[in-house]
Amino acid sequence: MTDVKKIREILAGMIADIEKLSESKRDSPEFKTWLDKGYRRIEKIYGFDSAEYRSYNSIDFYLQLGRISTPEFFEKKEREHMKKCMLQAKLFFEGLIEELDLLPKANFTEEPSEKVSKIFVSHSSDDKKIVSEIVHLLSLIGVQDSSIFCTSLDGYGIPLGDNWLETLKSEISGEVIVLFVLSENYFQSNVSLCEMGASWVLSKKHVPILIPPVQFNDIAGVIPLTQGLKIGDKHKWTQLKTQLETLFNLSPKAPQIWETRRDEILERIETLLVP
Repeated sequence: MTDVKKIREILAGMIADIEKLSESKRDSPEFKTWLDKGYRRIEKIYGFDSAEYRSYNSIDFYLQLGRISTPEFFEKKEREHMKKCMLQAKLFFEGLIEELDLLPKANFTEEPSEKVSKIFVSHSSDDKKIVSEIVHLLSLIGVQDSSIFCTSLDGYGIPLGDNWLETLKSEISGEVIVLFVLSENYFQSNVSLCEMGASWVLSKKHVPILIPPVQFNDIAGVIPLTQGLKIGDKHKWTQLKTQLETLFNLSPKAPQIWETRRDEILERIETLLVP
């Protein structure tokens, strides 16, 4: 998007919405819609891999307090935290407006976003049940079955009689985003490690999904973790949803519908993680 006047109007609109949300809570439909809209618009204007997108993504709207003494205490802290974050967001969008006339057109994406045509879910076959639930999440977001490649699930993998390696190379070359489902099983599987090496070279985008007890610091030297998430992180799944909606040109799922069904799937995954 290269129309500076139009971009200025969009950014000013995000700021105007902040004023309307001054008393909103983080779980309100109005706030969630505004937050998702921000992700989509920043990505369309500046691109998924831009410093602007990373800066917006770094605003931590979701306060983590751990154990709290009373609901009143939590509500007070949440209100203070939201006020601080909304001010941070307001200053962020104001800064983007100030910089508009200083940036060359090359800083903006010519298309709404770089598109992808397929998602490859790289995983260990021992994690098949968990991966099946991940595919349910992708379907809930709106990704078509034909755009999901997952070797251990019937209908999503390699047809009988086909050459495994050649099919893999064909499926993950080019316009593909790879979800690495990283578990202890994954790192003990030669097949999974083979998939990782091939997909890292052949595909464009990669998102690590960590299965406990694997942690980010366990694999810091294995794969860049800029856009990684832990499998039970609801808010990171919402961010991935927003990215996939842009990459696949999907109509956004209503926040209320998405969150209810997302939570149901994540609860099923949590039960699968219990030894």
